Amino acid sequence: MMARVRLLVVGGIATVALLGLGPVPGHGVATSVTFDYTGATQSYLVPAGVCAVEADVFGAQGGESGGQFHGGLGGEAKSTIAVTPGETLGVYVGGQPVDATGGFNGGGDAGHGTGNQSVAAAGGGASDIRQGGSSLGDRVVVAGGGGGRSNGGNSGGDGGGLNGVAGSGPESGGGGSQTAGGVAPGDGTNGALGVGGAGGNGVNIAGGGGGGGWYGGGGAAGAPVDNADASGGGGGGSGYGPAGTTFTTGTRTGDGQVTISVLPTPCPTTTTVAPTTTTPAAAAAPAVATKPTFTG
Repeated sequence: MMARVRLLVVGGIATVALLGLGPVPGHGVATSVTFDYTGATQSYLVPAGVCAVEADVFGAQGGESGGQFHGGLGGEAKSTIAVTPGETLGVYVGGQPVDATGGFNGGGDAGHGTGNQSVAAAGGGASDIRQGGSSLGDRVVVAGGGGGRSNGGNSGGDGGGLNGVAGSGPESGGGGSQTAGGVAPGDGTNGALGVGGAGGNGVNIAGGGGGGGWYGGGGAAGAPVDNADASGGGGGGSGYGPAGTTFTTGTRTGDGQVTISVLPTPCPTTTTVAPTTTTPAAAAAPAVATKPTFTG
């Protein structure tokens, strides 16, 4: 198949862009890599000849996965990312909490019951991929974590997806959105960029923590009296991605997960062609007029 050729003339230099002739992944290149939860930052090295990858990202579930009342499920974000061969992407896989401490990568802490010394459940951590750095501003795809349940009868809200879902109960934490963290009632704390809010303390019934996300879910309030109806579950965190990203709310149980797959999109190869110089022909000498000669 012949390559398409595009000529660009910049400053007198003609550039030929050969589309479709760049190297493509061959033998020895893994077409798909799955990252499970480790509690630490992981990395993905973009193989030679790869200029696009597909990322399937799942946030972690909020704390307490069993029973009628449970932590909110983690969300999913599936997207295509433009990459450069040889660059390193940061991979952050959210964790489902096992105690009152928020899950890895932004889960909010749970509240405590001061009278019976019990605790609610913390929020699940978001999962994300970072490009060009390790800060929250370098995230290019995010799946939200679920909110933690209260230690009464309220479940946590599901993670986004695009936006997180509020937890159950009258004093539950709100879900994170694309522009702000989930709002927390009572003594819970609001979610923030990348972080779920903490659940509030109660006499016996405490509030669940918010899930991590693009913006975290809000923490639920703790009940000021021994009444489960005055508390709630934490809100889920929101997701994020470029145009074309597919979002699913509340789909992941347990810890989060990230899968990166190579896309068979060849990289464009640019070749510089020296300009052709043409010397103009010398101008002809002007004709010289002569006076007519008369004979007679």
